[in-house]
Parts: sequence; structure tokens; C-alpha cells
Amino acid sequence: MNKDNLIIKTHSIQASFFATPERRPIEEIDEIAEILQENDIVRQLLEGYPGLAFILNEHRQIVAFNEYSRAILHEDEYGKIVGQRLGEALRCINMNVMDAGCGTSKFCRVCGAAQSMVDAIEHKQESQEECRITLDIDNKNFFLDLGVKSTPFKLNGHNYVVFAVQDIADKKRKQVLEKVFFHDILNTATAIQSIAELLPTLKDTNEYLEFSDMLENSAVQLIQEIHTQRDLVYAENGKLSVNPVSTTYNTLLEKLSDLYSDHTLSKGKDLNFQFLENDIQIFTDQVFLIRSLGNILKNALEASKQGQSVSVSCTYDEETVKIDVKNEGVIPEDIQLQIFQRSFSTKAASGRGIGTYSIKLLVEQYLQGKVYFVSNEENQTLFTVE
Repeated sequence: MNKDNLIIKTHSIQASFFATPERRPIEEIDEIAEILQENDIVRQLLEGYPGLAFILNEHRQIVAFNEYSRAILHEDEYGKIVGQRLGEALRCINMNVMDAGCGTSKFCRVCGAAQSMVDAIEHKQESQEECRITLDIDNKNFFLDLGVKSTPFKLNGHNYVVFAVQDIADKKRKQVLEKVFFHDILNTATAIQSIAELLPTLKDTNEYLEFSDMLENSAVQLIQEIHTQRDLVYAENGKLSVNPVSTTYNTLLEKLSDLYSDHTLSKGKDLNFQFLENDIQIFTDQVFLIRSLGNILKNALEASKQGQSVSVSCTYDEETVKIDVKNEGVIPEDIQLQIFQRSFSTKAASGRGIGTYSIKLLVEQYLQGKVYFVSNEENQTLFTVE
């Protein structure tokens, strides 16, 4: 049998939503890996990359990799990585969504790594993309921002791709901080300066107290923005301290109502806070839960048009509390597939994209909860913090 035609077929009703589902059998992959491992040019090529570097076959399976990749992926034996695809080697949370594995789910359609590989394989040209990927390691999520580059080449009559990976998390974090400090925080600070300059001219007038309150609220907002960025950095580094205390759902809702009932984003929209007739106790960190719910609420308000409704409600049983934030409309599928990824943003300007990511990070890794959503014509858009 011709080895070029020896591939493994998957038997799902729909084997793939994006890249080819077929794979070469592991016996053939092992043979190729041994040949490449003994090739001095291939070894020098891979070791010349300072980061992760792999050689992939036409079905995106790893057939060779550099020593740095072995160390980062904690593989003691060469054969453990060989035969896998990138998402499987890294332990992407979506690697088992489809029977055919990495590259075949709906999520892979918006994955920069998968797009780059397919482009290089199908069009035989170099392809460079950015990739946001969430890993599941020991039931904990880790978020990566990667720059990836796929370069096709031919060896002994066979087509391969050199796939190089660079960590660009620092670059993305710098963009976020620049956006926050040069735009959001600068705007708030400018508002404080303007009000402070205006206040002396308003003494003994009816507007004095109103502008004094505006000054105080702007100062509080400025401090909150700085705390948010500081705490996010601490959370990513595993150094965030939480302070769980006993509170009630209605207490949390009152604080949310105070923050957002008169918010600029709420103007012209029907914002409905549904309090419980029989209040319930919740043991949590109030600051981080309110911040997470506030981010969800702001996103819902931003996505709502004038006259549309946004509601916050609660359901519960003996063990869990579910706080729902609902707004009208449906999120486009390509956005749904990326919504919790770090650095992803629906906004055109670069440097955004920490809101929903920070919600998931805080709720699931520090508040022992879950956050998820549905968005379709039947349910509209419903985010739940459980």
C-alpha cells in the first residue's frame, strides 16, 4: 500500500468544522520522526528557534520538535509529543470537542494557529498569525497570547511545515495598559481636573453639591480603574488575595444598582434589578464578585440599544447561587467562540479585551465559581455567574 494514501479516517457524522480530520498512523509518524531526528539540517533548523518550534506533516501532526519544546511541554520521552497536534501537546481546552481532535472544532475556525497551519499547508506559503489559546492543566485554566509562524518546506519528496511559536503576552499586556492608562484613566483624570477647576466658581450656588458629588464619583472611578489593573496582574501571577465574607444577594444587588442605575451606559435603557423577596446568604469576596458582575453588566449595556432592557436576577438551591445578567440581541458566533480569551475584544481599537477574560479568571480561579453564557434567538444573551 502507498504510504501517502495511508491515513486514519474519523467516523463522526461531521468530522470537522475547519481543518482536515485525517491523521497518519502513529507507526508511520514514528518512522518519519526517527528520520528527521537523525537529519543534521533539520536539527539545526529547529534548534535555531529561541522558542517552541515543531515540524508538522500535512495533517498538522508533530513529527519533530526542538529541545526547548520538550522542556516546556514537560515531555521526558521524544515519542510522547510525536503524532499529536499542537493543541493536544499544549492541552488546549478545545482539543477534545471533536472526535478528530485539534483543528476540527468550531473554535478552531477562529484560532490563529490553526489558520496559519492550514494556510501554509494548502497554499504552500509562509503564514503568520496571532493566537489566543486557553489551556487546561490539572483542572486549572492558563491563558496564552502567542505569535505563530508557519513555513512550508519539502524534504525527500514530502511536504512539511516548520511551525514556530513566540510568547507575546508581554506585548499584549503593554497594549492593554497603554489603552487603559492613556485613554480610560486619562479621561477620568481630565474630568476630575475640569470639575476641580469649576468648583470654586460655583460656591453658594445650587450646583455646588451636584458637582461635588461628580468630583467624588470620578475620583472613586479613577481609583477603581487602577485597582482593577493591579488586581488583574496579581491574579495572573497567582498572588491575588481574596477576602470572603458573609453577605446577601440583595446587598450585592444594591451595590450594583448604586454603581450602574445612573451610569452613562444606562441612559435610555431599561435596567431592571430583580431583588429577592426572601434574601439569601452568600459567602464570597464582595469586591471581586461585584467587579465581575459589573463587567458583565457593562458589556450588556454597551451591547443594548436605546429602549432595550437589561436585567439582573437570581436563582438558587441548597448548594449554588446563579446570578444572571440578560440583555436583548444575539452575539455573533465568531465572537461567542472567543469571548473568554485573553486579549480578545469586540472593539476595533487594539489594546482592549480584558473584561470577559478577567471575569472568568476571578470567578473560576479565585471565587470557586463558574461563569458561562448562552446567546441565541430563544434565550437572547444570558451570562451566568454560579
